Amino acid sequence: MMTETAEDLQERIDAQDAALAEAKAEQLPADLAAFVAARDEHGVSNVARLFVPVTPGLPTFALARAPNVNVVKRYRDNVRPAPDKTPDTLGAAEQVCGATLVYPEPDVFAKMCAARPGLKAQLGLAALALASASETASGKA
Repeated sequence: MMTETAEDLQERIDAQDAALAEAKAEQLPADLAAFVAARDEHGVSNVARLFVPVTPGLPTFALARAPNVNVVKRYRDNVRPAPDKTPDTLGAAEQVCGATLVYPEPDVFAKMCAARPGLKAQLGLAALALASASETASGKA
């Protein structure tokens, strides 16, 4: 059995990288059109975008809008400590994601979540961040 040379291995790596770059280039126009439409509909500062590693056939990012007051209240109620329950912060964040998902369609998003299991909670938390203020590092606006 012959082992592959460094050059052979590098060629395989380069081919894999090229295939991912091609998949991204094919997907990006649809993704960017969805991003522009979401910003037009919800406002430029009211859309969270999370990039995911390229998976051929799936979007390169997911979008969520800022949650309304009812969604934020439900999240807070779900994560509030109580004597008889342990707060499920990730489950509550996933519920926020379900209420605020803008792109892609839920069935495609489910495929993205199968490939990236933490995505749903992370996008919910990103949406929640849109509902709050932030402090700049310098203290200046």
